[in-house]
Amino acid sequence: MRGEEMLNEEQKAYLGRLCASDRALAGVRRLTQDFARMVRNLEGEKFDGWLEEAAGCEASAMKEFATGLKKDLSAVRAGLTEEWSNGPVEGFVTKLKLLKRQGHGRANFDLLRARVLAA
Repeated sequence: MRGEEMLNEEQKAYLGRLCASDRALAGVRRLTQDFARMVRNLEGEKFDGWLEEAAGCEASAMKEFATGLKKDLSAVRAGLTEEWSNGPVEGFVTKLKLLKRQGHGRANFDLLRARVLAA
């Protein structure tokens, strides 16, 4: 999943050998990098072309991934085009659930409230 710029020379050489030995793997690597770039840069306009390529990929895992994305197409499009995200909210909910589980059976609401405010 790392971008090409994040790999050292040894990793680049190894990845090059792997992709040269297996055409399907090379296709999956390229599609994966393209998808990650679309997500990072909010390039939703490229999604339709990417989806067609992924559906025609030799690797069954990539075909299944594309099929799964098609099932929730509107949400995927929104995620690739909209600037806003519910990530911070999800992170807070995860932290809250962790604090609740840590005190399960030993703490009451007052202690949970104090831990949430201190976190």
